[in-house]
Amino acid sequence: MRRNLAFYRVLTALFSIILIGSALAVDTVSIDRVRDKSVLSSGDFVVIDNFIQEAIEEIVGFADFTNAARARAIITTRQSDQAQYKERYSKSLEKEIKKAMRQSDGFEEIKKNRAQMNLMILVSELADVRLIDIALGELQNSDKTVCYWAVSALSNKKLIEQIAEPSELAKIQNSLKAATKSASPEIASLMLEFAAVAKKSEPLLFAIADARIAGYAKWSTSAGMVDVELIRALCDKMLANDDHAKACGQRFGQLYSYAMQKYEMYLNEQAKLSDVEKRYIASMLIEVERTYIEKLTGFQQSLIKTAIQRKDANVIRLERERLLGKDGSKGVIPEKFGFDYGKDKAGKVMKKPAVLSVPMK
Repeated sequence: MRRNLAFYRVLTALFSIILIGSALAVDTVSIDRVRDKSVLSSGDFVVIDNFIQEAIEEIVGFADFTNAARARAIITTRQSDQAQYKERYSKSLEKEIKKAMRQSDGFEEIKKNRAQMNLMILVSELADVRLIDIALGELQNSDKTVCYWAVSALSNKKLIEQIAEPSELAKIQNSLKAATKSASPEIASLMLEFAAVAKKSEPLLFAIADARIAGYAKWSTSAGMVDVELIRALCDKMLANDDHAKACGQRFGQLYSYAMQKYEMYLNEQAKLSDVEKRYIASMLIEVERTYIEKLTGFQQSLIKTAIQRKDANVIRLERERLLGKDGSKGVIPEKFGFDYGKDKAGKVMKKPAVLSVPMK
């Protein structure tokens, strides 16, 4: 998952470094002179506006990733901390990116998606708080790559650390939360990055967990290493024993149980899994056992790993019930952390996680 998640970022950075010196139609001599000044004039503001307009037009007009990366690098490397320059540069970026997004809506589908993807990559790279609303507006974009980069922009640690107003962080969190149900594993992983940095982000963390759990229950989502990252975040809060420990425990137990049940069904030939998903689930179960089961129970173990290696579904089931709960009794982890799995339709407290239904063939 992390290799997949890093692909766009590594590629983007590589192009930015290698191609930055390549020739473009954009005039960089004038903007570089303005950037070096300590005090700016009205004429200098015109230079900034013209530069941004030309560079954004280049990004939208290019049909290939290489030239678009060059144009983005021209923009990102000409940011500055000089107060007048920074303010005007940011305002001009906001104006021209909004205009370019509107214009691209009129393009044919492939060209539109390519242009909007490159604009969202630029927004992500700039980490400019003035551009937050632009990224928020693309969270429900029908093109998942555009949506990915919009979430990447909002999850940028550099951006989050600039936001002083709690209400602004709450606005981003609420928007990300609303997008969790349709989020791919890659996008969900980016959302977790926001939750890891922003304060009071538990509602987003819970929404991501609930969406992943619901996906498992409906057999509508594939397992991914995002689930390891999610369980790590939940377990860290459980171990911190804060006000959210029980809610985190409940979601940890259900998610881990569903993953174990899914693998059991595969071993028992009740469900078919792709080779990729089999590896993801096995890796997730083993990694969580290795890094967190000992912390949660106080005992080192490798029973799940051994059972997976031996393809022993019964041992996995017994270990699931021991750790997480079964009919009539709490598991070791719920007992220690004082959580249950909610109530059933009759209002009775559930001591074990929900049972994963066998998929329809």
